[in-house]
Amino acid sequence: INLIVLLFCVPLAVSSMNRFSTKTPYIFTNFTTPNYQDFTPKKIWSILRHGTRLPSKKIISRYQGMVDLRDELLSKPNKLSLQQREAFKLWKPMDIKFEHYKFLTKEGEQELHQLGIRFRERYPMLFNDDSKFTFKHTPTQRTEVSAKKFIEGLLLDEEKKHQSTVVERDDPVLRPYKG
Repeated sequence: INLIVLLFCVPLAVSSMNRFSTKTPYIFTNFTTPNYQDFTPKKIWSILRHGTRLPSKKIISRYQGMVDLRDELLSKPNKLSLQQREAFKLWKPMDIKFEHYKFLTKEGEQELHQLGIRFRERYPMLFNDDSKFTFKHTPTQRTEVSAKKFIEGLLLDEEKKHQSTVVERDDPVLRPYKG
């Protein structure tokens, strides 16, 4: 039987704890496809989200407020233990440059690379020298690097041979929720 597989990796959330990478890293999701006998996949279509990213401008700007709150806690008498006071004294906010808001993190890069490897392992018959691929991403740093890392994992570091294409920011296929 020759069938075409349409795989959309945007499954419905089954619980509030597992949001299938909208809030949960890909590493913690275990999306599997059924294994049917006499079934040979011919195509895979997938819409993937970028990997873990840095916070937004709004959240980064709030970090200074956290430092002020820490200093206020330490300056006034309260019920903090000596150990808690010492921990607060040592605490510093993440060092994130404001202009790097929403950039992909190293963890996000690893997530997409591993996801590419898992796709290749799950569907080895689709990834040979004759295979043709189309990769698209929106014009942001996090989606561009996510696409690159996914391609590297999927195609064994053949990223130079298969490039991704940048699409419009509000592309109706990649961002249907914006329409």
